[in-house]
Amino acid sequence: MNPFTGRWRIVSMSNWDVAYINEGEEGYFEFDEKGNGRFHFGYVHGQTECRLTTRGDTGSRAGR
Repeated sequence: MNPFTGRWRIVSMSNWDVAYINEGEEGYFEFDEKGNGRFHFGYVHGQTECRLTTRGDTGSRAGR
């Protein structure tokens, strides 16, 4: 199970104020069980993926 599944509200960002973050709709990141995600803040909309790793894991699949 992916512990990040669901919608996560953006409450602060170092470069933008809350009014910009929530422009148009509340700023968020959202992930499904497969790690596919989308986000919105200000006038920015996008898609992303989330891959769970352990600390120090480079994510390399070479040799597997």
